[in-house]
Order: sequence, then C-alpha cells, then structure tokens
Amino acid sequence: MRSGEVIENLETVRSRKTARSHRVAHRVADPHAERRGDGASTIARNITERVRYQEQLIALSERDALTGLRNRRRFERDIADQVERPSIREHAVLMMIDLNGFKKINDLHGHKVGDQVLKAVAAALRGRLRDSDMVARIGGDEFAIVMPYAASTTRRHRDGLKTLINACSVDVAGAPRIKLGEHRAGGDKSRDGE
Repeated sequence: MRSGEVIENLETVRSRKTARSHRVAHRVADPHAERRGDGASTIARNITERVRYQEQLIALSERDALTGLRNRRRFERDIADQVERPSIREHAVLMMIDLNGFKKINDLHGHKVGDQVLKAVAAALRGRLRDSDMVARIGGDEFAIVMPYAASTTRRHRDGLKTLINACSVDVAGAPRIKLGEHRAGGDKSRDGE
C-alpha cells in the first residue's frame, strides 16, 4: 500500500454499540509523517450508505420500472450466461410473448389501464414460473422467458402460459372488467397471447 492510496470495501466492521455491520474505506496515511517510519496508520470512513446506493442503482438499471421484471439489458446478459454454461447436456426453453390486442386496450381505455394490464401479466408470469426461470419485459408489450431444464415440456408450458395471459384482467372504474384474451387484434384468435 502506498501513501494516500484509498482501498474501498476492504472490510466490513461491526459496531460494538449497535451490532450493525458497516462497509468502510481505508486511506493509508504517510508512515513517515510522524517521522517514525516503522508503521502505517489508516483513516477509515463508513461507506455503507454509498454501497447501498450503488447497489440500488445497479438494481434500477436491470429492472423494468413498471413491472419490476428484468429489463432487456439484464435479460440479454442472462441469456449470454445461459448459453455459456459449461454443461452441454442442459436444455433450456426460450419463449417470446407479444400481447396481441394490447394496442386496442391502450387505444380504448388509455395508457393507465394498459399499464395495469402489463403489471397483471407480469404478476401472473411471476406467480406461474419457477424460481429458476427468468422472465423479462423486453419491449412495450413484449415479454421473454428462459426456462432452464424445461425442453421436454415446451408445448405444455407454452399452452399454459397462453391460457394464463389470456385470463389476465384488470378492473376499470365505470367500465366492465377488462380481460386481455377478449381484446383481439383484427379478430385473430389463433395467435393471441403467443
């Protein structure tokens, strides 16, 4: 260590009074300042709040602000990690979901209701998928899912998610409950929710 060097996150210090942990940064002082030359002294400062703030910024940069799901950036990184996994025997399923009829909901009921629908779909997907599955909102009404170890049940998962999404609904003040599966784009029922 050199004089004046700052070492961030060198250690975690536990407070005797509160028993809480704090992250500290150390600054190495000039050992010759006191003309001793036989040691070094450090100045520590609590950086717990700064570290927490940095962690929050990272989380915000990787999450969709509306739904709380992974965003496109985080999802692309997760996909790259999945592809580079060392096990060549591991299978995974990638599903892309586009909410057909979503534009019609926005046009008829406004963006506030559209946002409620996106949140409902996100909550439904989170509730249905396994902890190991990765779900993201990658665009306006587009979602993507990676399901590790699920190759043998692809059709079953797809059909189940399609039914789940079509059943998503939200309450609208002064109007009947809006169900996503009932707002079809151009009347095409065969591809809705795929």
